[in-house]
Amino acid sequence: GATSKLHPAQSAPPTVRKAILMITVNISYHMLEETAERFLGYIMKQETDSLERILTVAEPGTASFCVRKSGFESICAAERWLDSDCGIPLREGVSERFGDSVMYFTTLLEDIEIPRQQ
Repeated sequence: GATSKLHPAQSAPPTVRKAILMITVNISYHMLEETAERFLGYIMKQETDSLERILTVAEPGTASFCVRKSGFESICAAERWLDSDCGIPLREGVSERFGDSVMYFTTLLEDIEIPRQQ
């Protein structure tokens, strides 16, 4: 019988380790600089993992920030958190309190594991 030998470049792919999916909710806010202090006073009272100033200034006299909440194992879990008593103040609560003075958008992020050579 014939035996087949694989060239090293044709060897079977390494076993892929099933990574745990981790989703992060990111909400970015944009406002006039004059609104920033009042906004920060409100947002610091909310449940998040981090609050960051976005250093890229869209226009002079404006300020941008983002909040993040990490550790969700599914998109559904992240969306449930956004619709909970913790997430609602970060979106609907901001709209109610600041109206058109603060614009925001929500992004769901997925961690990607980068394989490292050993």
